[in-house]
Amino acid sequence: MTAKTFLDKLEAMAATNGKKDKLAIIQTFDELDKVLAKWALDPTISYYIANLKPTPTMGVCELDEEDLVLLDMLSKRSITGDAALAKVNLHLGYLTVSDSEVLRRIILKDLRCGVGATLVNTAFPGLIPDFPYCRCSLPKASNIEKWDWTGGVYCQLKADGSFARVAHNSDGSVLITTRQGNTYPDTPALSRLKEAAQWVLAAGTETHGEITVWIDHVLQPRTIGNGMLNSLMQGGELPEGARLKFDCWDQIPLAVAKPKGKYEVPYQERFLQLKNQVEGGGCVDSVELIEGDMVYSYSQAMEMYRGFLARGLEGAILKHPEMAWIDGTSKNAVKLKLEVDLDLKIVGFNPGTPGTRTEATFGSLKVQSLDGLLEADVAGFKRETEQYLHENRESVLGKILCVRANALAYPSESNEKHSLFHPRFVELRSDKYEADSLDQVKAQFEAAIT
Repeated sequence: MTAKTFLDKLEAMAATNGKKDKLAIIQTFDELDKVLAKWALDPTISYYIANLKPTPTMGVCELDEEDLVLLDMLSKRSITGDAALAKVNLHLGYLTVSDSEVLRRIILKDLRCGVGATLVNTAFPGLIPDFPYCRCSLPKASNIEKWDWTGGVYCQLKADGSFARVAHNSDGSVLITTRQGNTYPDTPALSRLKEAAQWVLAAGTETHGEITVWIDHVLQPRTIGNGMLNSLMQGGELPEGARLKFDCWDQIPLAVAKPKGKYEVPYQERFLQLKNQVEGGGCVDSVELIEGDMVYSYSQAMEMYRGFLARGLEGAILKHPEMAWIDGTSKNAVKLKLEVDLDLKIVGFNPGTPGTRTEATFGSLKVQSLDGLLEADVAGFKRETEQYLHENRESVLGKILCVRANALAYPSESNEKHSLFHPRFVELRSDKYEADSLDQVKAQFEAAIT
């Protein structure tokens, strides 16, 4: 079953920017194309290999059942580490150039054409598992102006970890997945968390919350904790003294946890049900309710929000007690999140991703504070701005870029400089010639908090 025609279609999609044009190509997929796309994009399958360089090949073989067995072995972790890498390279070496490249992209779970599960499912509904998620609105797009605060509104911490779904199936098994649907493997750390969830959370439910990493009873910053969670996703383990905690805030029946699903039971009832389970379960070290309280005015909510920020946490979520759960964006769940605009100097261009539009321009801009103590990579450019910056690289180096960020990231073992959380482009400053210093950046975040 040669994968050459599939690769040709991937290259054609990489060469076009239009979503409709990509969709038109997907709609030409034959049965083999759909199988290959599913292997690559199904979030419930992981091959636990993060880096795989292109392998020179003089092979003449096409993808066959042996390659399917290899993928199955990788996903079930019956072969890992150096042995897995050696086996993969052996397969890549005996395949034809096109089939080798397709297998490599499947294992890395990146088709390198700007296409994901959503677009494939538009053409072939249900081909790739899709996982529902109830999103919050920003205040200006919410129903917050219509709320009656006299009965109380939930104000909860916007947790500083990684979103997770914990499905407790009726047969007693527990499955923990990320927002995208990637399944955490059964490492010792995850097994302990699963056992706690099995003990505390009701069977037949899906519970939503955030996984955080704690070392010696200290919550790890997002950059460190989520790095450890990414390692777990690749089959690694936590360092000694570290543990996982699941802070939960909602629970729905498994039967409604599906794309376009809706659960009309008011949030106050759902939260009370979850509260009774957690407080009666006794697993305080592993499964807890998200931190929060009832507030009775917008000003009281803002006071609590500023308190979270002052502790170095990310923000707050407001929830109306009558809020239904939906797969989509709820106007009755409102995100309060810090945003600060900073002026930083452009010092470089990071290359774009091969096989995508940005390969021809750049992936992100590297920016720096005046004293060089803060450095970040900025994205979020509109197409015309991206093209302008690319065509004028030499003249824009050293120019000032206005960058919007949500928090300051402090130095760590992997990065000796300060950085930013979620930095994105606002504008190119033609009226300013000096970047903010690190002290000025800190002062701006402190001012925004207070």
